[in-house]
Amino acid sequence: MRAQPSRLTLGAIMAALICLGMGPVLAAEPAATGKEAAPEALPQGAATAAAADLEASAVKALGVAEGKPIDTGFVFIDGRYVEAPYTVSRRGRQIFINNILIYQWPEWPLMDRHVREDPGPPPKEYENLKSFNDVLASDSMAEWLNCHLSRKRRYLYEHFPKEEADEKMLEYYRQCPFVASVNVPAEGPVEIITKSGKKENMTPTPPLPHMPGHWDFGAQDVLRGLEDWRNLLTRFLSENETRFFFGVPFQAYGTEISPRGYYPTSWQRPGDLKLMVEILTSARSEAEKIELLGRMDFLPSPNAGKFLHPVFAAKAAETRGYYETLIRNFQPSAQLDERIAEMVEKSGVTPRTIQDLPDEIPWDRSERLAKEKREKEKREKEEREKQQGAGEKN
Repeated sequence: MRAQPSRLTLGAIMAALICLGMGPVLAAEPAATGKEAAPEALPQGAATAAAADLEASAVKALGVAEGKPIDTGFVFIDGRYVEAPYTVSRRGRQIFINNILIYQWPEWPLMDRHVREDPGPPPKEYENLKSFNDVLASDSMAEWLNCHLSRKRRYLYEHFPKEEADEKMLEYYRQCPFVASVNVPAEGPVEIITKSGKKENMTPTPPLPHMPGHWDFGAQDVLRGLEDWRNLLTRFLSENETRFFFGVPFQAYGTEISPRGYYPTSWQRPGDLKLMVEILTSARSEAEKIELLGRMDFLPSPNAGKFLHPVFAAKAAETRGYYETLIRNFQPSAQLDERIAEMVEKSGVTPRTIQDLPDEIPWDRSERLAKEKREKEKREKEEREKQQGAGEKN
């Protein structure tokens, strides 16, 4: 699927996972974590005051950055067109487009990442887990950073030379009760084989500086990441690109606030934005609109659930929900129509019509053909083995 969904956007969880040498964390079965019970919630008034104090402390530490108005680009938030000009600003750890909150750094205040005493061997609760994905699966950055594996890694690479820390990290992997074997190739990541037969890649290297998993990660690193993100959004809009954000009001994961889905498009066919509006404002059924928008190929396929592994079922349903949100929330806008017409006129490109769209959603077609190829190869292999077996009997 072409677009990239993001939870902790551009530099949070994905950057932290890179520090640990892990790929993306997939959905995992509920794991025993041994966490303490959550404290009782504050009364609403007290909670609101505490939240205000928290954001005030972030503003004091990180400052404020006001962007300049941008007359180009297009922004849609939960299916609603946001009128230009656009100002991408930052207040403390929060980033806004036209005063609409679109991202908040997930951890504040920052925890002390130094681990001064050896956390020891893998904890007893790891006996109930099946893989390192289970160990690291979390929607809270603070929870992720405080897991035993993360703390062990930071301790080793802060207190021992790299070569010695590498060996100790490998030994830690071997001690995990769900690990069957640890294979160390001459090059590339370490291959972990779990007792359930699953393969995972781990890389015993130090957490990278200026990334969330590092022991010296601090406020200036947060500021750098936030400003990179703000400047990137500013550049995209300045280059007349379109940004779709889904998930407002934003989903909360511990201290995280971020859009559930964020999708960019540069509209290589400028008239496609015009076609999108025509489809959204037509009298067609919702199912027809979803199919046509999918064939335009600017959001991930709404039919991902038909092709992806069942473990991604929730994500596939969520992606289809983006189409439903766009269709149900979109409202006609005179400014949007005028800006689209101006963009099309300047481009000199004749806008596509529905008749110009492919007969099938491009991603669906590629997945269908790949599946048919795999099934064909499987049948041919079975036929060869069958013939080989018959020849041996003769």
